[in-house]
Amino acid sequence: MSDSDLNFGYKCEEFTRILLVDNLLDAVNLQYRPEPKARGLERDRWPDFELSNTVIPVVGEIKPLNDISAGEDQIKAYLSIDGFDTPYGILTDGIEWRVYGPDRSGAGYSIWEQVRLDNAFQMVADDQEVIRSTGLRSTIRKEGVAQITDFVRTFERNQFDDRTLIALPKPERELYIPDNYDSQSSFDDFQ
Repeated sequence: MSDSDLNFGYKCEEFTRILLVDNLLDAVNLQYRPEPKARGLERDRWPDFELSNTVIPVVGEIKPLNDISAGEDQIKAYLSIDGFDTPYGILTDGIEWRVYGPDRSGAGYSIWEQVRLDNAFQMVADDQEVIRSTGLRSTIRKEGVAQITDFVRTFERNQFDDRTLIALPKPERELYIPDNYDSQSSFDDFQ
């Protein structure tokens, strides 16, 4: 059987979404809706998803494995569209996850958080005997555990909500905080 005989009917981005992104977002209790449309605009291309259970909606772009840099201009362009009510975007290839937010200068968007999961996936594949190895180096295992911890710390829904709100200036933050918002943080300490 040749590679051309293996047709799963997926684009590379869809394969990444189904295999990695869906499961990882679910693991940190983040829900999304696919291909959100901005109000009042007609375009050929839209973000791949929008987080739907966070205090601040966040648009996201998925790229094929090892091709995350191809989406940097796209996610920044989506964040510049007035029809999306969000200052944040996620760009991922499933292995690397970047959260983009307003640049401190106010002139654009920059990477706000970044998490890699390459060692974590290698560790899980070894543990599940998906790959055969003579034993994983302890540094890869240690880094894999740290990567999983960083991913959860960054994207777990309640923590993600608090961190995205805290990062906004107070006037903008107040546009998003619902009256019944239960936070681990006191937002009064942050201007």
